[in-house]
Amino acid sequence: IVQSNDVDSRDEYFTVRRVGRGTPLSRKERAEVWEVFELYREMLDSEHKSEWADLIRETRLFIEKQGLKLPYRAVLSDEVQDFTAGDLKLLRAIAPEGQDTMFVVGDGHQRIYGTPVVLGRCGIEIRGRSRRLKLNYRTTEQIGLHAIAIVKGLEIDDLDGGIDSLKGYSALRSGPVPIIQCFTAEAEEADLVRKVVREWIEEGVSPESICISSRTHSQIDRRYSQILDNEGIEWLKVERDPQSEASKPGVRLATMHRMKGLEFSRVILAGVQAGKMPLEAGDYADHASFEDHELRERCLLYVACTRARDALVIVGYGSPSPFLDFS
Repeated sequence: IVQSNDVDSRDEYFTVRRVGRGTPLSRKERAEVWEVFELYREMLDSEHKSEWADLIRETRLFIEKQGLKLPYRAVLSDEVQDFTAGDLKLLRAIAPEGQDTMFVVGDGHQRIYGTPVVLGRCGIEIRGRSRRLKLNYRTTEQIGLHAIAIVKGLEIDDLDGGIDSLKGYSALRSGPVPIIQCFTAEAEEADLVRKVVREWIEEGVSPESICISSRTHSQIDRRYSQILDNEGIEWLKVERDPQSEASKPGVRLATMHRMKGLEFSRVILAGVQAGKMPLEAGDYADHASFEDHELRERCLLYVACTRARDALVIVGYGSPSPFLDFS
């Protein structure tokens, strides 16, 4: 609320809109909260520190106040669903005025960071100029339909104050139906992971184009890397720069968050069970916080599914994930 709306005074905080926040605050409560904000800002100033959002805002304000004409013809930006309002306002300040000076792409169904923003309120007018992209070039029709089922019925914003829809989406290719299975015992899940990876490699699939992904680092480090070690299969955990690691051999291991922006021929989403997907997050401040967490987790699983080009396997053990249909 404070950073995204450029709030820097008590009076502004009292009047700023809090649409979408779960717990309403009285004037007295806002006053108490603002005292905490002020103390926090004083501590940052005393140590000559800033938040990242401060750097974004100060850069934009500098451009605007100085009336700078930057040497750019246009601004192109992808994944804008994960941008903050401050980020988008900076893009608008960087882009020159005129026609065809901005091109932005985003998908609220893939928002795994940040909160919804309205492009129009950030100075980026898209009404009458936007287009929904409906053709899937990466995954097969079967993988795409399964991914869509995970977020079906949810109210996902269209980045400009409306509700988006995946109706009409289609893929260019066809392939096998994703395998979805939840086992009673851990050992059964491990057996399937080993079996599938070994079969893929024996079919001639490059190990580097196979990825095993889980919700957390601990699942990767303590379980699935050990499963591959026991099978004598070389592996590499994707952590920083996939391009610099491209020449290194081995099946790829990655968290679901790290899968963002990547793609693989074959993907196994492992450890997808209750408690891990959605990830247990303890107590929630209110029901809105709970719903926000559930939505973000569904979007994360949707993103992970769509990293697979040709084949997808989803496995877990124990109690099934409520996000999956095992029928």
